[in-house]
Amino acid sequence: MVNRFDWDAIDKPATGFGIAVALAGVAGYVRKRSTPSLVAGVGFGTGIAVAANMQPEKPVIATVLSALLTVSMLSRYLRSKKFIPSGLVAVAAAGMTGKFIVQLYDAGFRL
Repeated sequence: MVNRFDWDAIDKPATGFGIAVALAGVAGYVRKRSTPSLVAGVGFGTGIAVAANMQPEKPVIATVLSALLTVSMLSRYLRSKKFIPSGLVAVAAAGMTGKFIVQLYDAGFRL
């Protein structure tokens, strides 16, 4: 039996966002030698992409991770007043959090 990769089952927005966050973490490390950027970027990016695809109907973990990323980057933006990269990541993470909340609501998840 051959296992085939099912491209249609992948949450493409979440996976793309996760990859972008991970690459941004790597870029932060390369540019500024910021180990926290590397660890946080790769950790959050990988976590969001994997969690969204492991729980496609109820992405609870991905929702929590993207909400934490939103708060973290928003506070960083408010301190630095620099939209790139922290403000941009905060806006994108807030959008992903909204997407995941809608998925949870549609799946019947209630607090």
